[in-house]
Amino acid sequence: MPFFENRLLFLGTGTSTGVPVLGCNCRVCRSEDPHDKRSRVSVLLKTRCLPDPAEKNASPTNWNYVLIDTSIDLRAQFFRAGTPLVNQVVYTHAHVDHFFGLDELRVIQYYLQGPIHIYCSEEVHHRLEVVYAHIFDPYVQKGGGILSVEVHPAEGRFRAGAMELLTLPVFHGGQPVQGYRWGGLAYITDCSHIPDSTLELLEGVEVLVLDALRHKSHETHFNLDQALAVVECLKPRQTWFIHMTHDLQHAETNAGLPEGVELSYDGLEIELSSFDPSKWVL
Repeated sequence: MPFFENRLLFLGTGTSTGVPVLGCNCRVCRSEDPHDKRSRVSVLLKTRCLPDPAEKNASPTNWNYVLIDTSIDLRAQFFRAGTPLVNQVVYTHAHVDHFFGLDELRVIQYYLQGPIHIYCSEEVHHRLEVVYAHIFDPYVQKGGGILSVEVHPAEGRFRAGAMELLTLPVFHGGQPVQGYRWGGLAYITDCSHIPDSTLELLEGVEVLVLDALRHKSHETHFNLDQALAVVECLKPRQTWFIHMTHDLQHAETNAGLPEGVELSYDGLEIELSSFDPSKWVL
């Protein structure tokens, strides 16, 4: 039976301003702890099939990637990650910090000799057509470095390259946003409410990545206490909070969190359980 190595790489873990915040002189923005340096949110799903130890001289397959959101800081994040050749992108929603980095994938398509495949809601598709009109307008000259994309619906259960994902409808204030489940992993950023129907889809989750903006309440994000209440409800084996402001100092905040709950940080890579990424069952 094949063994799949499945991993999650946190490319960026900060809120829309990033941390440090321009012009701010608070202790977190002045911190020399690299865990307190937070670029805008993107994560990378990674999978490959490892050979049977009995097969002599066998090598692992190449990594397959799915990028969730194209952070406005994506170029720097990809350099730090070793420039993964990504041609599958899944969007949560169409806010600037989450999708203004799409054009950074122009060079990747040259290496892969094919378009970038985008999976998103109808609303995100519309916003992409508005913001990136030069990509979608048939009358714009396509030579000279214009990004080529193919857009696919992200609804219910869907395939993104080698991976099958499940959409997790949540709310970012009054705005519908999509989280995603991949096997035992659930990824939910920019969220202030999880409907009961989505909580049912989260049953049995092993690793939860969840929005936890700051200590104070916020109209469109979970604060730390609200995020902890979700953790208590779902009881995952491990929780990583994401999308933090400069209100949360990394080491100090972690010291006060329950066992199995931590703040994520830029560059963190975690190993997930082995499962066939292309066909898992809840």
